[in-house]
Amino acid sequence: MSRLFGWDYPPGCSGPPDDDEAPCEVCGQWTDDCICPECPVCHAHGDPSCYAICGGDERHGLERTPEQIAGRAAYEADIENQASRYGPEE
Repeated sequence: MSRLFGWDYPPGCSGPPDDDEAPCEVCGQWTDDCICPECPVCHAHGDPSCYAICGGDERHGLERTPEQIAGRAAYEADIENQASRYGPEE
């Protein structure tokens, strides 16, 4: 029997794992550790467009907590540290 795409995944597996998973854009934590609450409007977690922007735009009414701000800052500092340690990509 010929497979349509030439390979077959086990039951419950729709394909290869997502390689482009990234930390939360709001709190800087990985998906399993995200501390962001569910948005009361769109029901998303960790979507920056749900949070108030400096200047008063309320968006969906969420405000970043000190823990979210610190977590994202720590993630960005870690990325900068790694970049300075390994230098530019060639």
